[in-house]
Amino acid sequence: MVKSKAVDCPIICYRPIEPSDLEVLEQIHGNLFPIRYESEFFHNVVNGRDIVAWAAVDHNRPDGRTDELIGFVTARTVLAKESELSDLLRHDSLTMDETLVYILTLGVVESYRNLGIASSLVQKVIKYASSIPTCRAVYLHVISYNSTAIKFYKKMSFKCLRRLSGFYFINGQHYDSYLFVYYVNGGRSPCSLLEVVSFMVSYLRDGIKCVTSRLRKNEKRKVSKWPKCKESHSLISMAQSKRNLGLEILRPDGNGAALELQNNGITSYGFRSQFLFFSICVPGSELLTRTTTTRGEPPLKKLQKKFTSFVLEIEKDGSNHDDCEKLSRAFLQELSTFEIPLLKSKAVVDANIREKESFHEFKDEINRQILLAQDDIEDLKKQLEESKIERQHKEECEAIRKLVAAQPPRSVTQKTIVVLEKEIAALDAENTASSRMLELRKKQFALLLHVVDELQNTIEDEQKSLMEEMRITAEENKIGVDDASGGLEAMAVD
Repeated sequence: MVKSKAVDCPIICYRPIEPSDLEVLEQIHGNLFPIRYESEFFHNVVNGRDIVAWAAVDHNRPDGRTDELIGFVTARTVLAKESELSDLLRHDSLTMDETLVYILTLGVVESYRNLGIASSLVQKVIKYASSIPTCRAVYLHVISYNSTAIKFYKKMSFKCLRRLSGFYFINGQHYDSYLFVYYVNGGRSPCSLLEVVSFMVSYLRDGIKCVTSRLRKNEKRKVSKWPKCKESHSLISMAQSKRNLGLEILRPDGNGAALELQNNGITSYGFRSQFLFFSICVPGSELLTRTTTTRGEPPLKKLQKKFTSFVLEIEKDGSNHDDCEKLSRAFLQELSTFEIPLLKSKAVVDANIREKESFHEFKDEINRQILLAQDDIEDLKKQLEESKIERQHKEECEAIRKLVAAQPPRSVTQKTIVVLEKEIAALDAENTASSRMLELRKKQFALLLHVVDELQNTIEDEQKSLMEEMRITAEENKIGVDDASGGLEAMAVD
């Protein structure tokens, strides 16, 4: 049913899966996947119970089954907070009602592959997910040795975010899987630590430049307006300047630090960003205590020292603008040198990621070769069994050949057969004559038995008649004797 050949010009159409597709759907799943699904799963698919599914059909099939499945995709909507993808979404976008679409199965009959059917089915799922306002991504799992599917999803702009060890258990063996994600409706993956550091360093640098420029403007403004401010008693005293320009460090229960610098209504967002930067990138001051490979001072600790010196210099009176500018330049210079290791680190991380991916690919290739070797071993075992059976047959044939060779030649055997056939013919003729004689003797013997029976019956009849005559004679004699004895008695009386 499923192995029918595709026509040269198929007309592919797509529709939702219906209950009438149950049998074909189960058959295709059994042919394509090593995992066996329960019947409840297929009933949920065809009846639309928490599962959405689309089917691909060919309206130009030569066998007339124009509404029979040649491809399918099944998917399910899940809550983002309950999925394994919750830690791979931005926390600022992960709300209570956000959902994800998980692709359960995707398959196309072998004779209809490389026609774009699978891509169209995946696009159906992406379009469906995009139509849900709360949906943020479409995700799925691919077994590690399925290189064709991995290339396909990468071509479909899916991102491989994670490798799950021992995710599948098939035929008593564990297999890894890759987690692929396609973000929709503004869904994004969380920033890495390197991205956060790069962003905050850039943000901090802009803030420091802004503060430095504002300080320069304030210095010029103070120099030009000093007499006027002195006469109008509007000049801020040293203590007031120290308070207004002082640093207000807020440490709310260890949740980070907020630094505000007020200078004529100016808020230093750069300083705030710096403390946020250290709270994010230096948890527990781990990076501040690490030494470099040359046993020197960590670059981040140097950067912190220069920034601290700059901040402490700002806290002093307003006559140290040159020192502030000098320290700001030193800090910016250190910051510019600090960006170089980040780029190098990013390059190293990228190289490590590529090396890791190549290692996983190499591992998958080794696993694939191991599977192929296991298949080859099974084939060799079968060939060995067949060879043993074939050898046994050859030995039996050789024994039969030796027995045949030990027999006389065929010509002699044929002559013997001819002689035996003649003897058999003579015996058959003799047997025929004997059979006839025997049949005659049987008839004669039967006739003799009949005559004997008749004679025996005649003798018995004669004996019976003779005995009857003797009985009658005896009775007559007895009667005569009785009569004679009666006459003698009468005579004696007289």
